[in-house]
Amino acid sequence: MATALSTKKKLVFSIIMLFVVFGSAEVLLRIGGFSYNPFPSPIILWNTRQDKLLRGGQSLHQVDASTLWSPRPAAVVPWNPDEKVNEGGFRGDLVPVEKPPGTFRVATFGDSSTFGLGVTDKECWSHQLQKALTQQHPEKKIEVINAGVVGFTIVQGYKRFENLVAPYDPDLIVLAFGAVNEHFPAIKTDDEKIQISLSSEGSKTRLLQGLVLALRTSQLVFFIKDTIQKNRVDSSGIKRDHKRDANREHKKYSDGEEYQRRVTSEEFATWTKRFVDEAKSRDTSIAFLSFPRRERTEEKLTYLLNYTRTLASVAAAEKVTLVDARQYFRDILEGKLKAPPDVKVEDDLFVDEHHPTPIGHEIIANLIVQSLTAQDTLSAQ
Repeated sequence: MATALSTKKKLVFSIIMLFVVFGSAEVLLRIGGFSYNPFPSPIILWNTRQDKLLRGGQSLHQVDASTLWSPRPAAVVPWNPDEKVNEGGFRGDLVPVEKPPGTFRVATFGDSSTFGLGVTDKECWSHQLQKALTQQHPEKKIEVINAGVVGFTIVQGYKRFENLVAPYDPDLIVLAFGAVNEHFPAIKTDDEKIQISLSSEGSKTRLLQGLVLALRTSQLVFFIKDTIQKNRVDSSGIKRDHKRDANREHKKYSDGEEYQRRVTSEEFATWTKRFVDEAKSRDTSIAFLSFPRRERTEEKLTYLLNYTRTLASVAAAEKVTLVDARQYFRDILEGKLKAPPDVKVEDDLFVDEHHPTPIGHEIIANLIVQSLTAQDTLSAQ
């Protein structure tokens, strides 16, 4: 009996000492500022710089399992500090999910050119579209939801519609993808990344990471193991892969070498058709917007034209309205069409390689209105 009791005391004492040792080590490691992450993200959601901001919780965007990232409600728009992302996660005025009777609702999808990089909300083509349609149809209540997101591709746009925008029941969808983001080099395609993000295996991995990162002692164990094995593939290695791909990007266009893109032109066609099928299944009208780029951009990055051609091809095959802003901008600059008074050169239309200026946004909105008028889209509703 005494022997059994003594054994129990030794066991309890050993457990207590174990907690004391590990507790002391945990405190000392924290005081010393030791930190080591043995679990770098298995995928780069956007890029290494943006991913750090995403996980910091203070940027324009937040991590989103279904779309990789999305605008963070209440986030300040960096280039317009007086403006914030609304509670629904969109730029512009907040609209109720349930559509009021007699309302014609438009949802615009695209990348930073749709979200409105470098311009105010009121200068965005989505807002100007609402204003122009309201003036043309005062008998209707017009609502335009700007569902554009900086850095998005057609894959992410489809997922955003599926998971967030569909409940708003838009009468018209305007797609403005294929300008630049799809062609960027990637270790995994956007579709693959989203599947990983949503997988149960990914959830388990994140849980394990959370448990390990909560304790400095566990981090120390992994640090010692990785140091001994010298086989750790860390985030800097992934960053080098991305930097390597980005540095080779322009060269590949000239030498014909192929590489993995975020979305290939073939995948672009598949996802665009999927968007069309989804719209038709909901009895929703849909239109494509072929976004303009600077001429020098297309001369340097010739693969971009594959997306332009694909968009036109799908529009023709599916009998979808195509608003060709790209060609319209070209015709203005080449003198084939009368230019607005404020447009003399490309710099009047683009703030950089493809993002439009406020006057560029206005032209795009007016083109869409002209197309909808010609198709009598609103009268059919």
